[in-house]
Amino acid sequence: MYLAVGNAAALGLGRLTVQSALGEQLRAEIDVTSLTPEEEANFRARIAGPDAYRAAGVEYNSALPGAQVTLERRPDGRPYLRIQSERVIQEPFVDVILELSWASGRLVREYTLLLDPPVTRQAAAPQVPPAMSSGAPAAASPAPRTTVPSAPPVARAPAPAASPAPAERRQASRSEPAPSAADAVDEYAVRRGDTLYGIASRVQRPGVSLDQMLVSLYRANPHAFIGDNMNRLKAGVVLNVPGEEEARSVSQSEARQIIQAQSADFAAYRQRLAGAVQDAGAGGPGREASGRVEASVEDRKAAAAGSPDRLTLSKGAVAAQGAATPSQEDQIARERERREVESRVAELSRNLQELQQISPSAAASAPAAAAPAPAASPALPGVQVPVAAPAGVTPPEPV
Repeated sequence: MYLAVGNAAALGLGRLTVQSALGEQLRAEIDVTSLTPEEEANFRARIAGPDAYRAAGVEYNSALPGAQVTLERRPDGRPYLRIQSERVIQEPFVDVILELSWASGRLVREYTLLLDPPVTRQAAAPQVPPAMSSGAPAAASPAPRTTVPSAPPVARAPAPAASPAPAERRQASRSEPAPSAADAVDEYAVRRGDTLYGIASRVQRPGVSLDQMLVSLYRANPHAFIGDNMNRLKAGVVLNVPGEEEARSVSQSEARQIIQAQSADFAAYRQRLAGAVQDAGAGGPGREASGRVEASVEDRKAAAAGSPDRLTLSKGAVAAQGAATPSQEDQIARERERREVESRVAELSRNLQELQQISPSAAASAPAAAAPAPAASPALPGVQVPVAAPAGVTPPEPV
């Protein structure tokens, strides 16, 4: 599985072949399907650093630092990439992100490597019966349980993944001490950073291969995995560890098929995540929000102007307000206007008297000036002004 990003140009990569097993240094080859002489002249390849793994959401294996990627050619002239690590690989699944660059382009690809236990190669030859050829695998029928000499065990070498059951039981007993019944655990609390492979290797039952233990743990704890994938283990859950008989009930071929299917499903899940992140990043600047923001202003002046006028009566008239009719209100208004007219007439009379007292000459002209004064303030329509008020003002006799 791979994830391609960037300008691929004419360079193309093909199938990846893993040539190493668990507990060994990583050795893998990737076919180069197309490579021009111009690209080969400035070609560079390396395994991406931890930052690229974090950006892709992929775990960076601790055995990858120092790994070399070189461009080589086969005897027939076909180019290929050789991947060689300095440290041994202890995990069955290894994610490798390759960064390739040349003069006119750059390519980033992701591969998921599945490593088999080394016991498959070691246990095949000793278990061949005399009547069978050396290249054929051992028969499925049980063989006598004997001690077979083998090569020095590799560090943390797990039980066989594809060899017959008798050979698996013998190799498992040699790879690590068989736990006693008292040491066998029935539950395991998952901590942050744990993987199902690491848990299976710690709780592996005697006579059970690593693949069988992986699948039996997966089947016994369906609640502990996100999306029903054994590679997405939840932290904090408690796993029920199956016993030896339950783990051995899963055949080797079935366990291998389930692990391969789970690996393919997990790689596809990562590709979907990477595609979703790229789509979100490309569409982010184009997102727009339409609409209009307006301030809500309350026109208090208009509200005040729209309120009707109100007439406030004096304290003495409040009691009669409830019984007042429209005609009575008109009479009250007219009475007020009449009083105002009388008040102004009285004021004019006082002014005339003062002028007459100032000088005799002013007194002679005062009657003429005073005559039109009442006409300057005519009564409002409908207001009856007493006629006797202006007529009552008579100029005094000249001295």
